[in-house]
Amino acid sequence: MTGEFALTTAARGGSAFANFAAVFRAELLFNRRRVAPYVMAALFSANALLWWGWGAAVYYGWAVNSDYYIVRCLTGFCFMTTPFFVALLMADPVVRDYRTGVDPLIFSKPLSRAEYLLGKFVGNYLVLLACQSCFALTLLALQGFTRGGMIAQPARLTPYCKHFLFFVAAPSLLLAAVCFAVGTLSRSVRLVYGLVTSLYVLYMGLQVAARGLPRRWRVLPDPLLMNVYPGNPRAHSADYFNSLAVGYDADMLFNRALLLLATLACLASLYARFSTTERRQTRAARDSVTTLDLADDADWLSGAASETVSPRAAGGSMEA
Repeated sequence: MTGEFALTTAARGGSAFANFAAVFRAELLFNRRRVAPYVMAALFSANALLWWGWGAAVYYGWAVNSDYYIVRCLTGFCFMTTPFFVALLMADPVVRDYRTGVDPLIFSKPLSRAEYLLGKFVGNYLVLLACQSCFALTLLALQGFTRGGMIAQPARLTPYCKHFLFFVAAPSLLLAAVCFAVGTLSRSVRLVYGLVTSLYVLYMGLQVAARGLPRRWRVLPDPLLMNVYPGNPRAHSADYFNSLAVGYDADMLFNRALLLLATLACLASLYARFSTTERRQTRAARDSVTTLDLADDADWLSGAASETVSPRAAGGSMEA
């Protein structure tokens, strides 16, 4: 269905942007009919509600809308909750087209592989981002409510927006690119889930190995930036954490620049390998079809010749 929608516009000979937009819109329409994005949004909102009312803030006396606690919630959400949901949305956009058998139709139209891949990736990543934003929006809305033992500062908007983009959207972009590339090239969703599981183990191992290193070398290789403001709750008072302003220093910005470059490198590698693989498969399929057609024609001609009898031969047989 998604491939047919994209091809309807691409077949008209539109521009590169029009072809990209057709695939992009097709992915949005497809996800609008899926149950998974709505379930994800509900789970993420419930997760925010849980950490707002029954999280560490109430226990330690932190303000639920302080910079420190907002960042703590967002980094914990990005590590504990989102990875497998990223794999759920980003592993199979291309696999679906091969599973339903519309891939020959897609690549027979004036739709380049770059437009196809980019439209698939951007469409599903924005759906993922919309689902993840329900976590931050729920925390933002809950500022207007309090329960026993809870501390809240005056209502704020900017910290939720900028910290969400910096601590959730950015690392999810790299993970989404990895899941999309592995799923597209391997045609295996299970492999993507296995990769995400192994990344959990790898990340926790790196966290243990980074202990005792200078702050720069703990921050630069950390995609989630969980080592930036570790904060020992027992080493400082609640007032210290409530007054802590979270900013982005040079090391953190350089970390995000490296993350963006890694994302672009992953997508570029996917395009190069996908183009080569598909071109080889298409050529092999075309050659096999041509050979079979020639073989069928040859068999038909030989059968027709064997059944045809010349008039002279027929007359000789009658005289005999």
